[in-house]
Amino acid sequence: NKTAMDALEQGSTVKPFLIAAAMQEGVVTPETEYDCEKGKWKLRNVTIRDTSVHGVLPAKDIVKVSSNIGIAKIGLELGTSRYHQYLSRLGFGGKTGLPLAGENKGIVHPAKQWSDVDLAAAAFGQSFSATLLQMAQAYLCLANDGVKKNLRLVLSADEENSAEPERIFSSEVMGEVREMLRSVVEDTGGTGRRARIDGLVVGGKTGTAQKASGDAYGEGRVASFVGMVPVEEPRYLVVVMFDEPEKNQYGGVVAAPIFKNVALHAMAYHGLLPESTPA
Repeated sequence: NKTAMDALEQGSTVKPFLIAAAMQEGVVTPETEYDCEKGKWKLRNVTIRDTSVHGVLPAKDIVKVSSNIGIAKIGLELGTSRYHQYLSRLGFGGKTGLPLAGENKGIVHPAKQWSDVDLAAAAFGQSFSATLLQMAQAYLCLANDGVKKNLRLVLSADEENSAEPERIFSSEVMGEVREMLRSVVEDTGGTGRRARIDGLVVGGKTGTAQKASGDAYGEGRVASFVGMVPVEEPRYLVVVMFDEPEKNQYGGVVAAPIFKNVALHAMAYHGLLPESTPA
């Protein structure tokens, strides 16, 4: 089962966790501004690039346009120790516990081994690896108003009442993060516009990550989209990933339409679509 076995660097779908942690710790607000350096910024001996040119942006728009530079600067303010703790609490670096053979824990190096370049890269989803299951588990926390719940293949009454769930983020922070995810899909300039569903309010995040090849990055890419609908009170969470797509490498182009198709049919199956929305 590749969702359990394949651990890859996830790219920009990680950004909401970084900004949620920074807001939870009081480092940033949605309106805090950062200079995105017109798309090119040098940190020590590494150049960080954005796919589009932006100047000064508020944090909420850094997520919407998916600026690597902006989110890296927020990550540097948050610091390695705090970010690493949030990643661990969300389940990265550990197994989800689902009964799937060969589940991979991914790779999250100890915080003491991170340089500031590692921290900046981890802010936009590089330098650590995760499985699709881990991404689903972490996004479930965002969809569940900041409370972490374990993934289940089948939910029984005993499991539902067994353990006290852990609150990682406040309801206020989660409302602000989900508003950012909404803007990714619904607002002009958002990278996830192809995930829009008429009559419903969708939230999500696009991702495009380089694949590691030995000690460097190769030509391969991972394109992904994680979305929830309706974003105000999520009913469905859908995680889509393409491993080395051929025709286009961007998650907003190849993965977001798959989310739309799956979410649309799931909502239709359960009779949750507005009357004006085609099934």
